[in-house]
Amino acid sequence: MKSQPLPSSYTPSSMRHIDLSRLRTYNYIIRVQDRMIGVKNNALNVVFTLLFRILFMLTLGAFIFCLSLFAVFIIQYQLLPVMLHTFPVHLVHSDCRKEGVECGYPTARLPFLQGKTGKEGPLLMAGQKYSAWVELELPECERNTETGTFMVKIDFHTWDDEADAASNRPKISSKIIFSAARAAMLQYRSHIHHTLRLVLLFPLYLTGYLEERQKLKVDLISQYQESPFAPVTEVVLTIQKAPLDVYRMTLFVEAHLEGARYYMQKYPFVIGSLLAGLNFVCGVVLAGFSMYNRFARLETEKRKALLPTAPGKTDFDDDESDGLEVPGGFDPLETVLGDGEEEFDGLPKSALLRHRTTVYR
Repeated sequence: MKSQPLPSSYTPSSMRHIDLSRLRTYNYIIRVQDRMIGVKNNALNVVFTLLFRILFMLTLGAFIFCLSLFAVFIIQYQLLPVMLHTFPVHLVHSDCRKEGVECGYPTARLPFLQGKTGKEGPLLMAGQKYSAWVELELPECERNTETGTFMVKIDFHTWDDEADAASNRPKISSKIIFSAARAAMLQYRSHIHHTLRLVLLFPLYLTGYLEERQKLKVDLISQYQESPFAPVTEVVLTIQKAPLDVYRMTLFVEAHLEGARYYMQKYPFVIGSLLAGLNFVCGVVLAGFSMYNRFARLETEKRKALLPTAPGKTDFDDDESDGLEVPGGFDPLETVLGDGEEEFDGLPKSALLRHRTTVYR
């Protein structure tokens, strides 16, 4: 609430006998009202500021928590390889029924590249150790029984950059970087054992629940470490025995983890929670330091804004008026004291001059 301006008809001669105490009382009332309004506005500002800061902190905490979880997923995706790769093997061999054609070994080629086109890079993770084995399903036929021991060979191929550079072809040639072979054979069963088995279990064989087949597991590689300079791009499997009847063949490549990767795969929830908590704490600390510096800068700017722009400048010299308009040329001290008077109510004129601004605000 602002004070009402004095009428323009008031002149220094008509205001010579105004009571100074009434002006002080009027000024005090105006000051109290302004202060109450300021306290109310300040209280509202404090409440709204507090609510905004609480909402901002909750939003910032949720964002940091989601960011920490995302960082854990990225770390696990970058550090942990695929534990098991499974590839169906389709063997190819020449037709031995034609006369004069030598029966070749059954062979299969498997691309070890990511994606359908292979543009995403090698399948295995560089620096990781792997083991490989195959599972064979063979019928218990006379040919396989008479074959006896046979060899299963695996070859790891990579790009031959030198051959491609010589022929100006983009990564078509390949060279062998690792090779291994293992022996295998069907489990031996005598003629009597085979006959008794058929007699006792003939209902299951007739219904198709059981079949005359054996499943073999052949361990080919116990430990192979993928090289970042010569990654595996193709695998060639060969059964070095012909002829041989095979129902199904499957290649398995398993990763062997060590160190931190082992614990991340063995205890994913515990390690993930620890990593997420560590990331969250680091994010909160960084955000706290950033907010503290920001608020400190704002507080410094606010304090600088509250300081007077020039030494000795008072609020009475501001351009904005508080509503108390005094006609030009009016000096209240001269009006109250009169000409030649040096005191008023026991106060010297010098004291009243020092408090001129306080009295007439």
